[in-house]
Amino acid sequence: MSQYQPVVFERNGESLNFPIHGQCDDRFSGVLADFQQNYLAIDGDVEEVGSAACVMIDGEPVVDLWGGFKDRERTREWEEDTLVAIRSNSKGLCGIVANKLADEGVIDLDAPVARYWPEFAAGGKADMPVRYILDHRAGLPVLTDPLWPGAIYDWEAMTTALAAQEPLWVPGEEAGYHTITQGFLIGEIVRRVTGMTIGQYAREHVTGPIGADFYFGLTPDEEARCAEFLDIIEGTVYDPKAPASPFAARLRQQFPPGVQASTSQWRRAEVPSSNGHANARGMARLWSAVLGVGKHTILSMPARNRMMSVQHELHEMVGNRTIRQGMGCIVNSPPWAYFGPNSKAFGSHGFGGSAVMADPDRNLVIAYVMNSPHRSLSTGIRSRRIIDATYEALSSL
Repeated sequence: MSQYQPVVFERNGESLNFPIHGQCDDRFSGVLADFQQNYLAIDGDVEEVGSAACVMIDGEPVVDLWGGFKDRERTREWEEDTLVAIRSNSKGLCGIVANKLADEGVIDLDAPVARYWPEFAAGGKADMPVRYILDHRAGLPVLTDPLWPGAIYDWEAMTTALAAQEPLWVPGEEAGYHTITQGFLIGEIVRRVTGMTIGQYAREHVTGPIGADFYFGLTPDEEARCAEFLDIIEGTVYDPKAPASPFAARLRQQFPPGVQASTSQWRRAEVPSSNGHANARGMARLWSAVLGVGKHTILSMPARNRMMSVQHELHEMVGNRTIRQGMGCIVNSPPWAYFGPNSKAFGSHGFGGSAVMADPDRNLVIAYVMNSPHRSLSTGIRSRRIIDATYEALSSL
């Protein structure tokens, strides 16, 4: 491990010193420079506080960096094994689990959800295939039953409500980002066919065997490694004062009041669409195994190719954007999900700017995480710097 020159950021006569640690192959020095640049350049009106980036080629790290601080007050340094909330990057692990179970013949993505979850047949959903959940065409992006604030922590309440609900559109005909509900939908299928929660299944059969730091539902020891996620509400979809679109208003109803992503309740629960915790190294190791490069393989090649194939390019109604949707992942969709110059690159991104992308033509995975989020629904400039610097380095090799 190297300790690089700290980044000094001058603000209003105050010098902020950000420690930078890790390792970086000399051929990728531009990635280190842009990782440091993230601490000097403002992303919208957001300053970097703490972050990590990892680049793997053929399953081996060529860049593994971390820096800054775990907390708002900048008193606790980000460490090599620090975990952080990665928000909707969690959906990537949900998709990987579902594709693995399909790969093993445990579930059929073209079969009705009700085959595995009989109660789901209510509300005219008897024939809805599993694949519509993975590609956000199920018509269940929010609950029509408002439940109560904090209901996201009650698995039975959330899944019972989703099973009973009628779709908000004809399944398969429209798309809408299932911000919170997708994890409960996939997770309940996983529970029905394996007898385990999706967090337990991932630990035992996906992330655990490959040593990837990526979890749903933290243990106390894992929670102790967490960085504070600097939740923002104002100007986001979670802001009660934001324009009250039907989707946004309903999306907020099952959340507890105020912020939650640094509480023990949030960290220890399983809200699989959005409360995964990981670091950049863990995410890069996971998606390298999805590519099938390096020491570990999670999916067969046909299953990998199915996951990364574009299912549709519909304009999704919740985030009001067009996404090239894969089977449980996102296929390169700039500007919302920027994964570099290869249109076949696929991965996931999360609220505030974290992202992971896999390039199947280069056996390349790039991951970036942070604890100071921006308000945009896009991946943003900070991960883009890391991605662009990586490809620039590759072009000169």
